Amino acid sequence: MNRSDTEDNVELAAGMSGACCDDPVPLSTGDIARVTAGCHGDDLCEKVSSNVDVAGNSDTEHCNSTASPRVELDSPPAKKAKLSKQMRKQERYETKIARQREMRKEKKMRRKKRLAEGRGITVVTGEQTQSTGSSHLTASVTQQETPPSVGGESESQRVTKKRQIQMVRERLRSAMVTGQRVCVDLSLDQWMSKAEQSRLAQQIGRLYGANRKSARPAHLYLCGLQRDSYLYRECVRKNSGFDNYILDISDKPVLDLFKQEEVVYLTPDSDQVLDTIDPDLVYVIGGLVDETVTKNITLSSAQKLGLRTARLPIDTYMEKSSAAGSPHSKVLSVNQVFEILLEYTCTEDWGRALTAGVPPRKGYILKSH
Repeated sequence: MNRSDTEDNVELAAGMSGACCDDPVPLSTGDIARVTAGCHGDDLCEKVSSNVDVAGNSDTEHCNSTASPRVELDSPPAKKAKLSKQMRKQERYETKIARQREMRKEKKMRRKKRLAEGRGITVVTGEQTQSTGSSHLTASVTQQETPPSVGGESESQRVTKKRQIQMVRERLRSAMVTGQRVCVDLSLDQWMSKAEQSRLAQQIGRLYGANRKSARPAHLYLCGLQRDSYLYRECVRKNSGFDNYILDISDKPVLDLFKQEEVVYLTPDSDQVLDTIDPDLVYVIGGLVDETVTKNITLSSAQKLGLRTARLPIDTYMEKSSAAGSPHSKVLSVNQVFEILLEYTCTEDWGRALTAGVPPRKGYILKSH
């Protein structure tokens, strides 16, 4: 503090102590020294303020201009806690899940909009609303009246997904009474490794899926399937809802379910060609996945039981492809054989049935005639 400022402070203190007023609060020598040094305490401030009020506004302004401001030191800011690697990983995962959830909502909204437009419904999209940092699209749907058709139903009316599932189940239950009987013999698991049994379980799932999609499904049987076997556990694991499949599952052999004279065992090693499908007979497919292509396994099993055998008419209606490097194999999977039988029961055309069931990679094409 320079000399001029000190002199001003002394004069101010002296003026406050000697001002003419009604019983002013006198300032002590220590108070004057503290004012001179620019240090104001709470009690001193009260004394000074009382003298300033008596002396007049000019002295107040002078005191305010010469008083040193009080500075408060803030505590240092707390350091942000460093996230651990696991917490950062969890944060990224939650962000990813939130983004995927938002994309699913938008996709669902677009699907509803397309469905509503097909039914003659106008979809009015509203404003986006913010919720927990993510935007949600709200929409209001208004129904527009469409003129009814001649049959009494609107042209834009569609079958709901729930109703479609009900119709499929009704067809499968009806097929269990009137459908063509097809059985898969699953008692050959001793000839397969665990990997081959897993592949067979997948083929059974595809087989059932083809039967569900068919306009004329077959009456399906799975015989020789032991519930404590590895194959059964794989069927349950590989196929969702396997225990609820609409088909007949039995641990009994073929002849315990059907009469011997009504069974035809399909095997590629048979000498007899399957010319047609008789609705009164039961056609058995050998449930075998053999990556080593061991011959006569299914044929020997059928002969031991004294059953008739037959093979698909691949040689009659198909020929080897002339494409370079194309392999030639007549070994088909369980679901491919079933698809051929299913297609023939619907069309009674071996050409169309074999085309539907024999994939091009087998190296066979339909004959030109």
